[in-house]
Amino acid sequence: MTLEKLLNPDGYGPEEYFIISLIIFIIFVMMKHLIFHTLYYWWYREGRLYLPMKFHNFLTGKSLPQRLFEFVKLESEKQKSVEAILENIENYCENKEFALTLGKHKGDILEQIVSEREPQKVLVCGSLCGYSIFRILRSSSPSTHIYVIETNVENCSYTKRFFSLNGTDNQVTVISASPEEAIPNLKKDYGIEKLDFVFLSSSSLGEPTHHKVLQKLEESDLFYQNKKGVESPHTVILADKVVHFGEAEFLKHVRLSEQYETKYHQMPLEYSPKDIVDGMEKAVFVG
Repeated sequence: MTLEKLLNPDGYGPEEYFIISLIIFIIFVMMKHLIFHTLYYWWYREGRLYLPMKFHNFLTGKSLPQRLFEFVKLESEKQKSVEAILENIENYCENKEFALTLGKHKGDILEQIVSEREPQKVLVCGSLCGYSIFRILRSSSPSTHIYVIETNVENCSYTKRFFSLNGTDNQVTVISASPEEAIPNLKKDYGIEKLDFVFLSSSSLGEPTHHKVLQKLEESDLFYQNKKGVESPHTVILADKVVHFGEAEFLKHVRLSEQYETKYHQMPLEYSPKDIVDGMEKAVFVG
């Protein structure tokens, strides 16, 4: 069959109609895959945060951390307790603008695990605006100190401002650097010998994976080593968004290693319908 014959509908026979139907079917399958698989998958992983955030940034001339901080500051002027700040962050994310700030369900799991461990030295990798840190502060003692590693400079700035709202900034040290840069220097720069609790968070796919961060922590000897026959403390690691951001390497590492005892918690992604599944992985380093 020639292209000439194909471009002349008057001379179509069964062969031409079959070929045209096949071409239409192939185009349909390609478009279906593009729209319902590739684009939907991107939207599920990144788009539902990225696009509305960019739109709001353009309209308001302000970033997400700035908008969230201004709302919380205004709403918390009369009551500046940790509870009031958490409630106002949740209110903003539920009713005004979607943001990856853990939410109530995940926050409750985080608090439960922290209160069981009763940590003194806490490391948080990824803060956005500090919601998870407020949760840790609420479930730990006044002597607990939290070290926050945040790559995004603006997030660092607004994390500090959030904790100055209610005077808890003396319990929080914000480190503006990547985990790869900051973790090897925690002992030297901050006098941290061992970590009691580590919370791994992320707000975008561009951040270092949990697996890479965990490897840096292991290499830096920041976990308690289990001594045979002696009851010793353990380092507890809790990793967020192990499903939403596809942390397969992290899950494989902790679940197959004899050095960790793990427990998986499944729930919907924060501020999302139940069919958008996410999960948190608790890993206890037993040496």
